Amino acid sequence: MPQIQNVHHLSIAVAELIVKRSHSPRTLESYLICLLILGRKHRVRGNMSYDRFYRLISEAFSASQVAFDQKWLQMPIDAEMTAGFEAWESTLIRQIVDLHEMKEDGRLASKTRYEGLDSPRGNRWINFDPCSYLESGCDHACRTPCEPEHEPELELSAASLEVEVPAPTATHVTAHANGNGNGSTVKRSGEDTFSWERFREFILSGQMRE
Repeated sequence: MPQIQNVHHLSIAVAELIVKRSHSPRTLESYLICLLILGRKHRVRGNMSYDRFYRLISEAFSASQVAFDQKWLQMPIDAEMTAGFEAWESTLIRQIVDLHEMKEDGRLASKTRYEGLDSPRGNRWINFDPCSYLESGCDHACRTPCEPEHEPELELSAASLEVEVPAPTATHVTAHANGNGNGSTVKRSGEDTFSWERFREFILSGQMRE
């Protein structure tokens, strides 16, 4: 696959990943634990490229399985008091704990779970497998700031998935202030990278959005 250099191609790549992994036996709890371990290796990087983000969510399907850490049950989890990587990490651990506790008390066995469940800690869940989680996360977070929240689904085909990714071009906006005709060039921030804050939006959408 060519290097993913913009949000449109990221959306296509995630859709392809979902198709490829649709029969994965990995549970969502196991997938998120692997995502946590992989993400911790990149905590000092700051914002990551779209390509790096895609590799993280893709490798979490095949990374060696890691056992649930009982210490997570006792951790004070308040992502609202943190920011950046720490907020993402706290939110992800809280999700792992939710899934573990719902498995332990039998809620995950409910045949109607995809209609929505509340975890023992009171958090609402809609998605319970990696693919539906990624699909919902991407639907919200894999958008440019000017795109509507709900847009037509991408139509996948062999041609669209194998197309060469064009070289990225920066988007610039010329601003004119006070009618004096003096323009300044401004690059819209965040369009060429995936921040930890945006990654946190992604995983929250994966949990709660249909």
